[in-house]
Amino acid sequence: MTLCETIYEKYESVNIHMDGARYHKWRVESIPTSSMKKQEIIDWLIAHDIEFSDELRKSELLELVQMNKEKMPFACVKIAEQNTLLNAFKEKINSKVIVGLWRRALKYAKEYHETDEYAQLIKEDIDDYDDSDDDE
Repeated sequence: MTLCETIYEKYESVNIHMDGARYHKWRVESIPTSSMKKQEIIDWLIAHDIEFSDELRKSELLELVQMNKEKMPFACVKIAEQNTLLNAFKEKINSKVIVGLWRRALKYAKEYHETDEYAQLIKEDIDDYDDSDDDE
């Protein structure tokens, strides 16, 4: 079960915020590169119903791949089909706004932690912890 499925099962609706980081954008399948064999590139083009001449060289086949790779979905798009995806870059939200909101959220979290009596008690317990108390 995926994380999204687990969250949906427990809380129902899932909102995912994608900030455009490279690790958020991986493709559902790998796209052929120049390090691949010509036949692997041909197989990829055939699998995606992309027409081409048998006389094309490897570099020309790779150009076809480059022209058609945008049609191949990112994994986050597949996830978004089942959930709500808030993509900051797709919606063209200014990154300064995101940074400002993030700073505000961290400030509130810090204030909450500083005023939370239970959190302070835990911190005191951790600070008072001594290795000599361990059972040997």
